[in-house]
Amino acid sequence: MVIAAIMDTYRLTHVPESYTAEHIRALFPIEDQSLIIGLISLAVSVYADETKTKVATISFKATPECVLRHLKALEAKKYKATSSTPSTRDATQAPIPSKRQEFDWLLRDAVNIDDDEAGMVRIDNRLEGLTPLNELSYDDTTVE
Repeated sequence: MVIAAIMDTYRLTHVPESYTAEHIRALFPIEDQSLIIGLISLAVSVYADETKTKVATISFKATPECVLRHLKALEAKKYKATSSTPSTRDATQAPIPSKRQEFDWLLRDAVNIDDDEAGMVRIDNRLEGLTPLNELSYDDTTVE
């Protein structure tokens, strides 16, 4: 019997062009770095509005704690804002969000990032659109 590995894969966009896979790894807290599996895919972005940036694809053995914490905080904020009476606005009663909830936000909203350049990196779990998975040089990048 083959048991499929459960993993969570995310896309990072607007990655500074000088970044390497090790820079990407370092964006995540230590406890989440230990969950990274395999190679981090890092390539030049092919989107016109993302010139001189890269896109990365990164997989974790399980949902990173930074993602879970941020999703829970967003859910609590939404719950608190939509609760009808002040007595029911206890954010600790907010439902725990689904890991599969689609999201797209600045990584710095979930992780403490001091670097202004890295602060523009976006993380999402939709992986829609074109996500290059191999390294291209800027001179060789064209979209037809």
